[in-house]
Amino acid sequence: MKKITLGIVALFAAFTLNAQTDCANAEVISVAADASTTITNANVNGTPAAQGCVTAENASAQNGVWYSYTPTQTLMVTVTSNTPADPAADYFATLSVMGGTSCSDLTCLDADWYGNNNKPYAEVTFAATANQTYYIYFDDLFSVLGNGSTGPFDFTVTTSSNVPVVPGAVSNPTPADAATAVAYYEMTDRDGATVTAVDFAWDAPTTGDTADGYKFEMDTDPNFGNPIAGTFASNDIEGLHLPGQNYFTASTTYYWRVTPFNQGGDSTDTVVVWSFTTDSQLGVEDVIAKAFTHYTSNNNLFVEGESVIENVKVYNLLGQEVASQAVNNTNAQVNIANLQTGVYIAQVKVNGETKTFKFAKK
Repeated sequence: MKKITLGIVALFAAFTLNAQTDCANAEVISVAADASTTITNANVNGTPAAQGCVTAENASAQNGVWYSYTPTQTLMVTVTSNTPADPAADYFATLSVMGGTSCSDLTCLDADWYGNNNKPYAEVTFAATANQTYYIYFDDLFSVLGNGSTGPFDFTVTTSSNVPVVPGAVSNPTPADAATAVAYYEMTDRDGATVTAVDFAWDAPTTGDTADGYKFEMDTDPNFGNPIAGTFASNDIEGLHLPGQNYFTASTTYYWRVTPFNQGGDSTDTVVVWSFTTDSQLGVEDVIAKAFTHYTSNNNLFVEGESVIENVKVYNLLGQEVASQAVNNTNAQVNIANLQTGVYIAQVKVNGETKTFKFAKK
């Protein structure tokens, strides 16, 4: 499920289908390999999904429209809505792609919506396995929230026989497998709360095509009965923490695993479960905090330390990186002239450890 604070979408035309009202009566889309077709829908007025892939905190979709696609060979499929001509009145797309053995057993495969990643359209690309049925679903969530209409609208389905090879397994974990006395430390999260954190890293796969990202899971239960999970673009995670919580505690064993993926799908190699045990006391983050001072002057952030500062990164309060400076010196100077007036969070890396602090740009 993907939760949003919403935005819009509309589309073009080639031929029109009378999309049916629910999953069981989804209109069948026919697209050959390495081809494209554009479909026009008159109105989003069917049965909404019992559990949509895109949700909002203060509203639920009231209507949906359903299509199905069953390829005869494994293909990459891209579903794209076009940019609305009239953002005030046209349809704002919320797009979901689902799969399952039946309409009562659907799983969200991916989703997108108008405005996501600043796009004026919704688009999903997925690997479709031969002879399996996939459901393409739009609903009226934006309209319920008072944005735009329920149609008409168009969308395009494009196929490609160039399917990426899924990546192999990751290797060489940090912390090392079965490591003991692993350092954990306190840091300030982006909401200003003090949390405990650990640094993680691993080597990217050496087989298959390049990974687009990594699915990370960790638990104190080796069977992963209640894991924390996330998706990362990088294979080097500094200061992994659970927002607002001291997840990492002294002398505790944690189990973790990483599954690389790309547009071809998740790695099919065996996913190794690694473990580590934290140290009996907090790490050296408190020492790091005393090892440098910081101040702003003349549109620059200055950080001065006793040890070599590796880098300084600056985030806004939404968690977006807005400035970064490689340092490798005891003193750092980060240009913040382009930042708007407000409060920001700086992350400083010293001796392989990180510390964050808030500062004001005036």
